[in-house]
Amino acid sequence: MNKIGIVLPGWKDEAESSFQKSCIASSKAGFYNIEIVSGTARNIGAERLCRIASDNNMRINCIHTAISYSDKPCEADYDGIIKRAAELTLETGASAVVCSWIKRGDYLSYDDFKAAVEIFSEYGEFLKKENVTLMYHNHAAEFSKEAGDGFIDIIGAEAGKSFELALDIGWVSYIGYDVRKVADVCKERVKYLHLRDYNGENFTCLGKGDLNILDDLAMFKLDAETAYINAEIPLCEDKWNDEVDFNNVLLSAEFCRSIKV
Repeated sequence: MNKIGIVLPGWKDEAESSFQKSCIASSKAGFYNIEIVSGTARNIGAERLCRIASDNNMRINCIHTAISYSDKPCEADYDGIIKRAAELTLETGASAVVCSWIKRGDYLSYDDFKAAVEIFSEYGEFLKKENVTLMYHNHAAEFSKEAGDGFIDIIGAEAGKSFELALDIGWVSYIGYDVRKVADVCKERVKYLHLRDYNGENFTCLGKGDLNILDDLAMFKLDAETAYINAEIPLCEDKWNDEVDFNNVLLSAEFCRSIKV
């Protein structure tokens, strides 16, 4: 299971202790790679973060951050957000920045998608010169009824060569969009996949919900040598909870062993 990683949250309390406990549990369960929120990485420090991961036979494979704005995409601090995450990526020996695109209080429009693709293409080209890969990370908004096919159409028509996706197929499936359509247009741009599951009421442990994860995953035909899959599991966001979180990690790891990459 050394190609399967785990997404760890940005804990509000006891970040270092929570990270240490999560590494112990994740390593025992068989996970190897870690996707960590940039704020948590900065709070703990890159050197300490890597030491804890290494002590548990794990490694940081990507730093997770987000672009957030209220009205116009030009309001966001791209240099600050993306470049800080890129610095952490280099300091931790990770390979990628995974970045989501969030418009507060509103759905994403065609113009928002167009701006996202342009900005991520531009920054992606710049960061490649620093040996860092920038990947756009979706939520449900990109595939909502309001969005229609806008996001996919723009990627197909206008995305630069450096535009890559850390695609969360769980969000795509959850919102009811056609995963095969995404695969047809985007599979050459997908090097990372996020997995999540949903039971009709809440996101849940992988394999315990209603989403067709294995069928959706098979559509992308990932390269076993270069692709990564990271599991997004319900974990307590305040601080690590030994009983609840450890059980969720174990249950999801059991499912991940059925994945062939």
